[in-house]
Amino acid sequence: MYKKSDVEELAVKLSGLNTVASIASRLNIGERTAVNVVWRLRKSGLVQTYRGKNRVRFYRISFANKNRSGYGLYEYISRNSKIKVVPQHELYIHEQLTPELALIKAVEQQDFRLLLAALALFSKIKDWCLLNKLAKKKKLGRKIGALYDLAKRFMRVRRIDGRTLNSFLKSKTDKYIIRGLRSSDWPEIQKKWRVHLPFGKEDLKDYDRF
Repeated sequence: MYKKSDVEELAVKLSGLNTVASIASRLNIGERTAVNVVWRLRKSGLVQTYRGKNRVRFYRISFANKNRSGYGLYEYISRNSKIKVVPQHELYIHEQLTPELALIKAVEQQDFRLLLAALALFSKIKDWCLLNKLAKKKKLGRKIGALYDLAKRFMRVRRIDGRTLNSFLKSKTDKYIIRGLRSSDWPEIQKKWRVHLPFGKEDLKDYDRF
C-alpha cells in the first residue's frame, strides 16, 4: 500500500511523458510492477493516458492533471482518428466536445499533426448546420471546405449539404490553413477554395499505415 507521500514522490520522479517500459527502467522495477505504479498514480488523479502508434500507451504524469477541468482536445481527436497525437500540454475545452467543435478547434491550434489527425472527424460530422455556424463565427469557412474536399480523397465522409457548401465558398478568410505551410499537391482544391493546404500526398499516407 502506497502512502500519500510515496505517491507524490513517484509523481515528481516520473513527471512528464512515460511508457510502462520507461517507468520500469527509471524505477528499476519489472513492467508488471510499473503497471501497478501507473494504476496507483491514476487513482490519485495524476495520470493522463494517450495511445500512440502500434497501440503503445503513453502516460503523462503531472500534478496539473489533478486540477484539470473540461474536455481534452488532443485526447478526443486521438480517440476518433487512426492517427494519434500526444501533446506536450493538453488543451482543455470547457464545453462538451463534438466532431464539429473539435474540428474547428483543431484548425485554430495551428498544429500540423493535430490537424492531420482531425481530418478523420469529417467521417463523423452529423450537424453541418452547426459546423457552418461555428466556422462563420471563427471565419474559417473556406478552410473547412478545403479540408473536407481533401478528406474525401482518402476516406468516406458524410456528404455536405448544398447550403453549407455555398456558405463555405462565400466566406472570407486568410489563405493559410497553417501559417507558412503550402503544399504543391492538390492544386484543384486549393484553387477552388483559395486557400493553401498544408498537407502533401506523403503526409496522408500516414492513414494507410494503420
